[in-house]
Amino acid sequence: MGMMRYNPSSQPSDDQHHHTLSSRLRRIMRRRSPCTTTSRSTAVRNQALLMMRSARRRSRRIRRWEVGMKVRRLQRLVPGGRELEPEQLFLQVAKYILQLRVQLNVLQALSKLYKP
Repeated sequence: MGMMRYNPSSQPSDDQHHHTLSSRLRRIMRRRSPCTTTSRSTAVRNQALLMMRSARRRSRRIRRWEVGMKVRRLQRLVPGGRELEPEQLFLQVAKYILQLRVQLNVLQALSKLYKP
């Protein structure tokens, strides 16, 4: 079997997380006992805060994973990139882009010279 590729559409977007979270929060806030006490409302509020925090952590973790995947893909594209840390990798990418531009300019100039 081949290596599984990352599909960004398979991950829920931040809007979808927000929508799911807000509907959960509304359900939690509706769950009030007939005798609403301060401790009950505080517990509900605390539970809602914990859900918000866990959703934020999850979206941060997803973003970190996505960035890591993009860095690894970039490391494969740039010659010698696999051995570099991300900071040095970005500098190497800038140098590589400049080198490719120079090569392109030289090839375009040569093609103009030898055009029949």
